[in-house]
Amino acid sequence: MAPYTVGHLKISYLLAEHGYELCEEKRFKLYLSNTLEPDTPQQTELPIAHDISEECALANKVKHEDPI
Repeated sequence: MAPYTVGHLKISYLLAEHGYELCEEKRFKLYLSNTLEPDTPQQTELPIAHDISEECALANKVKHEDPI
């Protein structure tokens, strides 16, 4: 959980330093994932870990569907 939190906090601070404010409706697309793993198994969603579960699902979508 710490890498996700630290990553999002750092990018938020960096953007704020340059005058950009994040809005509540849209998330910054920062996906942290182990790129050596082909896929992450489906996670059991816990109420306290909703954002982490969503982050994992979105990272998997990027791995499989988005050209990068």
